[in-house]
Amino acid sequence: MKLVNCSICGELFRSRDGEICDNCSTEKEDSPYKKVRDYISSHHRVSLVEVTQATGVDGRIVLKYIRDNKVSLVKGELD
Repeated sequence: MKLVNCSICGELFRSRDGEICDNCSTEKEDSPYKKVRDYISSHHRVSLVEVTQATGVDGRIVLKYIRDNKVSLVKGELD
């Protein structure tokens, strides 16, 4: 195992082969990704500020999800 920085939150963690820490994993029920995805899917045309305030997820993390095409702030374009 090696020490790497999470590509989403930047935290240092031990990794075998991944770039994302356990806290940011999209597979976890309480992950930041799931919070953001669920909020955006239930609200029409929200802003970045609205998403960060409602979910408590840092705006930089939300922007990373947008850049990686994991979420879109326009309803109907969400994976």
